[in-house]
Amino acid sequence: VEMERDQLGREKAEMGQKLEFLQKERAYVESRREETERKLTGSQAELETERAKYMAFVSLSESRLAEVQLERDEAARRASTFDSRERELLGTVAKMDVARRTLHNRVMQLSGNMRVYVRIRPPLPGEAEKSVAAIPAASSSSSRRTSVIRPRPTPPRHAAVSDESPFHFPGLLDRDSSSPSSAMSLDDPAKNVLVVTEPYKDRGGLTPRQKKWSFNFDGAFGPSCGQEELWEATEPLVQSVIDGFNVCIFAYGQTGSGKTHTMLGDDANPGIVTRAVNKLFDTKSAIEGGGVCGVGGDATVDISVELLEIYNERVRDLLAPDAGPSGKELNLRLNSNEAVGNVLVSANSREEVRDIMDLAQRRRCVKATQSNAESSRSHMIFTLHFVLRHGNSGLIRRGKLHVCDLAGSERLSKSGSMGTLLKETKHINTSLAVLSNVIEKLQGNDKHVPYRESKLTYLLKNSLGGDSKTLAIVCCNPLPAHFGESMCSLRFAAKANRVELKATGNFSC
Repeated sequence: VEMERDQLGREKAEMGQKLEFLQKERAYVESRREETERKLTGSQAELETERAKYMAFVSLSESRLAEVQLERDEAARRASTFDSRERELLGTVAKMDVARRTLHNRVMQLSGNMRVYVRIRPPLPGEAEKSVAAIPAASSSSSRRTSVIRPRPTPPRHAAVSDESPFHFPGLLDRDSSSPSSAMSLDDPAKNVLVVTEPYKDRGGLTPRQKKWSFNFDGAFGPSCGQEELWEATEPLVQSVIDGFNVCIFAYGQTGSGKTHTMLGDDANPGIVTRAVNKLFDTKSAIEGGGVCGVGGDATVDISVELLEIYNERVRDLLAPDAGPSGKELNLRLNSNEAVGNVLVSANSREEVRDIMDLAQRRRCVKATQSNAESSRSHMIFTLHFVLRHGNSGLIRRGKLHVCDLAGSERLSKSGSMGTLLKETKHINTSLAVLSNVIEKLQGNDKHVPYRESKLTYLLKNSLGGDSKTLAIVCCNPLPAHFGESMCSLRFAAKANRVELKATGNFSC
């Protein structure tokens, strides 16, 4: 019994230990269960939050998908009508370009298809001093001849400055309404007034008297005006070339008055030719690149160049292989007033045109005289052909730009020409006299105009009396010593300013 009781006691102790262990285990399990439940509760909350976010995202995605589908449908609808809308827009652009060209042409016609600009170049270094030195000598000899008769009156204050320019450019408010020319300019404020005052000269003891003349021109550019101002006034005429019209620009004036500089210029101050070439090639790039000027992107533009020289009443091609003073003489087609057999060079860039101009300038006849160290002894006619072709519509628009750098008129007493120079001077003066006569006949609306009396006027027949828009740039020397020649040029400009032309376009389909 004792042994059983001890055995039971030991079993009871072991059972107590096991119970205590199981209780601890139960407490641990309970704590783990509670922790697990807490985590489960937290996870459920997080899951609900994520689920809510996901549902919101799904809802947003569905709404965005619906919007994208609407945009896709709208884009598909617009794409289905793109061709028709493009044709409609191109048609609108074409109509607007036709309206622009029509309005531009009307503005040109209102301004006059025959325009005249007068440009007074600035004195060159040393010119003013030579003029000052020359005038007192003449005055002193005259005073010795007249001092026996009566004392010479004191000259006016401004006469002491012998290099004072005789050209003045009054503003609109400064014009004298008593002058017929100025009164006319007040009625047309678009005209520019040039007032010319006769230089002071010794009248042998008589009261000093200086005449004044007033002229109205489409443009008057003083010595302070540069190449840019002249180009701004000339650019609309170059636009007419792009619009399919013939345009002629020629420079007129005595030798050394700045005609070649006005037309050709230099690298620092490019002239009308360089700026016109740049504008034509810029337009060519715009038309062929993106489709402007009322045509689509399949339009092409061809630009070609020809250069003629009229030397001693003989027409030569400056681009021919044997060009130069001994080059091949061209014949003239009697029924179309144009040279036959000359070289027409296609140009793909403005650099090519610049190279052609440099070659022509080297071949052109230029010599030194007492009046001008680099006197052009021939008339040069530079022609640019601008042809626009539209493949779809078959539109062909042709424009032509004639730029004429005329040789300068000379007085034999000043130029000192002899031998070959004398012969050249006679031909130059004769052709310019014929040009002046033609302008006078056109001004008087005569039925017979003597174009055939000179190769120059014969080649310029369509420009002077035909379907061209013509600009005459009359260049004058600013020095009083050349006042007589400048007045001759201004009288020519005044006659040309009263000529009326009718220009027509060159279009075909």
